Formats: sequence, structure tokens, C-alpha cells
Amino acid sequence: VDMALVSAKKGKTGYFSIPPGDSVSHTGVINYEKEAPEIYFKQKQGEATCVLKGAASALRYLQMNELASRMYTRTEQHHMWSESMNHFRTMIEFENKIAGGLTLVRAKKSFDPLKDSQMYWLCMCSLVGSDGKMDHAVAIANGWIFDSTFEKALQLNKKNLDLCCSSDEAENTFCGINGGWLVRKDPRKKR
Repeated sequence: VDMALVSAKKGKTGYFSIPPGDSVSHTGVINYEKEAPEIYFKQKQGEATCVLKGAASALRYLQMNELASRMYTRTEQHHMWSESMNHFRTMIEFENKIAGGLTLVRAKKSFDPLKDSQMYWLCMCSLVGSDGKMDHAVAIANGWIFDSTFEKALQLNKKNLDLCCSSDEAENTFCGINGGWLVRKDPRKKR
């Protein structure tokens, strides 16, 4: 961490890019809910594609198959966290221009997925774990966590957010979010 801060201070921008997803594995037995939606776009070991693959799986669940497909096809091009989050924002804004009815809001660090996510159609959040890592993102929709490192969506609760911040090697707890995007859908507007 100290070396990364020194590196950032030497750079022209004062910050450095963070990859969009730590390549973690969850090979243990997961007791998925029977009605849990499928994760259609899975992050493979060694990939850093959690933002767009998680979003694409959630969008497919929300029956936005064309947008999910467009989001997924961009996963190979966007490997930095900021690029992936910006691409998610751009795709949602573009969809809104085409079909209308979507409102995009930046997620502040004070956003609590457990309390606040039900006010939104789709949430894309960068998680902060007790290990200090902020390099994994999940999509949340209708009470489900779409984490591209799992086979199925997880029910939204603290235990499962802890699981999303953990791996086979380390058990961590969910401490909050580092940012993201929140999407509202207005059914009265054109779609």
C-alpha cells in the first residue's frame, strides 16, 4: 500500500487505476436459494471483469437482454475499475436516450445496499471489505446480489455481502461501498 501511495504521488493525476475485480474463487459449498437467478456471465479465474459481467447478469435477470448482451461484449475491452464503471454509466445513459425511463445517480460512500437498494431498479456497487480491498463490484436488483464469481445470485443480506468480500483463502466482512451507480426505472416513461 505504501508503495502504491508513493507511486500515485509521483504521477500527474495523483491517483492510480484499480482493476475492476480481484480474481477470487469460491469453491466451497454455497447453499443457494432455490429460486436464485442464474449468473449468466461468470468471471473466470484470473479475469478482472466483475463490473460488466455482474451488471450483464443482473440486466438479463431484469429482462433487458439486448443491453445485457451489449454490456457483456465490452468486458474484454474494459479491465480497469474506473473504465468499467464509466462504461456501465455510458451504457445506461445510452439506453435511456434510446428507450427512456432510466435515471442514473452516483452512489455515495454512505449508500447502504442493505437499507437503500430497494429504492432502485439496479445498483452497481464497488464493495469495501474488512481487508481494505475495494477491487470487487457487484450488481444488486430485486433483493439479489449478482456477483460474477458465483454460479447463482445471492440473496441480499449481510452474510452474503461478507461472502462477496471473501475468498477461499480469506474470510472478510463487508464494511461499505467505495462508489458505484444507482439506476431508477420509471414505468410511466417510454420503454
